[in-house]
Amino acid sequence: MIGKIAIVPTQPGVVLAIDVETEKVVWSYSDSSQSSDMRASPASLGKYENNTLSGISVVATRNRRLLGLDLSNGKVLWESILKKRADGSPIICSDRAWIGALDGSIYAIDLKSGEETWSYQMSGQILASPAVSNEKLIFATEKGSVICFGAK
Repeated sequence: MIGKIAIVPTQPGVVLAIDVETEKVVWSYSDSSQSSDMRASPASLGKYENNTLSGISVVATRNRRLLGLDLSNGKVLWESILKKRADGSPIICSDRAWIGALDGSIYAIDLKSGEETWSYQMSGQILASPAVSNEKLIFATEKGSVICFGAK
């Protein structure tokens, strides 16, 4: 939630921005040309001031797409294509979206451009969302491998 606005991806591939007080849809995004069902929560970085929403929401689709949506209107700011599907939710940290994919790849995506700025290959599928705390970023695979990036 950002202010009173909830960003909600749906199984059929529609992202809704809903005013939880009025229960009205502020905007919606869908791309009928892509089969893009969504099961993960979005990562959003924004603010709600003077009844205006601004910022970005990052949404993972099940067809390897990571979308940066403009929180003010739901339009696509950028699209990044991953090598494999990502089932976990992305997180936002240090001006980048971070997500792990089913091939064990960890991606860092620049929030402004949507460009991949860094990647790392783990052994095993990354099925869950990463965790971030105390300047550390943690990923785990289904094989039980855990990796932590950040300050010691």
